[in-house]
Amino acid sequence: MRRFAIFPTAAFCLLGFALGAASANELTWGSMTVNSGPTVYDWMLQDWIDDYFEDGSKGNGTVSSNIVTYQTQCFGGDFLENFNSTTGDTAGGGAFDNVGFTNATTYSANEAGKVSYYDGYHRGAANAMAQGTNSGTVHTAGVNNKYSKENPQSQGAAKTLGGTTSTHVLIWAGKPEYRDYLDLKNIQDGFPTSATTTVTTLAGNGNSPYTNVQVDGAATLDGLKGALQSIGALMDDGADEQFALFVTDHGNIEKINTTGVVSYEWPECVVPISLGSDVLEAMYIDDFNIPTVEFFTPLGIDPFLFEVEFNGALLGTLADAYYDPFEYPISVQNHFTFELEDEFLLDGEVDTVAVRYLGELLEFPVTFDILLGSGDIARVGVVPEPATLMLFLVGLVGLLRVRRRR
Repeated sequence: MRRFAIFPTAAFCLLGFALGAASANELTWGSMTVNSGPTVYDWMLQDWIDDYFEDGSKGNGTVSSNIVTYQTQCFGGDFLENFNSTTGDTAGGGAFDNVGFTNATTYSANEAGKVSYYDGYHRGAANAMAQGTNSGTVHTAGVNNKYSKENPQSQGAAKTLGGTTSTHVLIWAGKPEYRDYLDLKNIQDGFPTSATTTVTTLAGNGNSPYTNVQVDGAATLDGLKGALQSIGALMDDGADEQFALFVTDHGNIEKINTTGVVSYEWPECVVPISLGSDVLEAMYIDDFNIPTVEFFTPLGIDPFLFEVEFNGALLGTLADAYYDPFEYPISVQNHFTFELEDEFLLDGEVDTVAVRYLGELLEFPVTFDILLGSGDIARVGVVPEPATLMLFLVGLVGLLRVRRRR
């Protein structure tokens, strides 16, 4: 983990992102798993579409482009609030939900805050994805194939997949395994490229392990921005063109507490934050999951002077954290990240983060927006039903007997 290089002392910029959530103390973000590099949060996706798609005016907070999205990854339901016609939805805290979509139809494998399951909704939907098919028919195929614990969601009017002038499909898989590549293959087969149809696939590190599955680039933040810029340029003539997005593979969820303030009078702030027991259960199941505790602060602080505890365990000073500057819509902020290698540090109900100032005099209050992230959560593998499991065990015993005879 990279250590932080000390900043020169400077006047504090008090424009924390808490200004974007004046009425909410805890926010919820969904995010798209990347192969490497910075995370892609739900509000980033909506902002980039607003910035790059020409539908009257770029970056004006309203998108009227013909859009269909399928969010089949874990916590894909947390993206729905960002793709409706209203802004500032309270379901996610309203932070940075500043874009209204007037012609978008969005589907997800499960409701907000819930994981998705392998061989469930995503396989049915991907297999049915094809140009000229009704988007609701694809959703129904996903519903018919869903795992029993999935509760698929839909938002917006169903529409034909494909624009009358052109169609631009983007397929995303951050850390795919073979069943995700089946999704990619199904969708690529359903949308043959032509003079009026483009298909862009961003998956893993950009290299496909299968000769029959085309991958155009790595699943990274910069890759996504570049793909959306290119697609937006193709949709600039104002005709009836459609953008279709299918997200598969892992997903993330983040909870953010915006009330942290350290001042001369109060040199320590203690804030509650929790992902909830459902998310924690999924984190325990995923052997490779690494949750995070992250801090967003104004520029100009000395990270060596701020100590952090999580549920009573000392994580170190902010200087011990991974550092990268982060550009919010309203300001550039410091971004410090601690990885929680031991998931058992999490309480599961209400976790507590403490930030303590170690210096003698703090001239200006410092705001702390504190994020607790699930890390990349793989879809849950479906556990066989009892009868199926028994048949599997019988077959396994038979196989072992055969091996013993050799």
